[in-house]
Amino acid sequence: MTNNKYSYETKLESVRLLNEGVPGRKICKIFGLKSDGLIYTWRKYVRNGYYYRLNQKPEKQYKYNKGNLELPSNVRKDMEIKQMKEELEVIKNI
Repeated sequence: MTNNKYSYETKLESVRLLNEGVPGRKICKIFGLKSDGLIYTWRKYVRNGYYYRLNQKPEKQYKYNKGNLELPSNVRKDMEIKQMKEELEVIKNI
């Protein structure tokens, strides 16, 4: 059994759809997700402000944003700016 990898954008979009009232099973069919439990976990991360958890690889679930410390500072800053913009879009739709 292998771990499926989903993009950050897919995760945010699925959370946005869930917040709009689309059933989890339907979102799974749209994006080809393994189960709807993933979406509810991602939504929990978004509600608690743990957006960095959405960016981490499945085998690298670090707490406190440790996974991003391995990246060069300019890449990390670009990721943070992009992440903030996407977070604002999700918050606007809640």
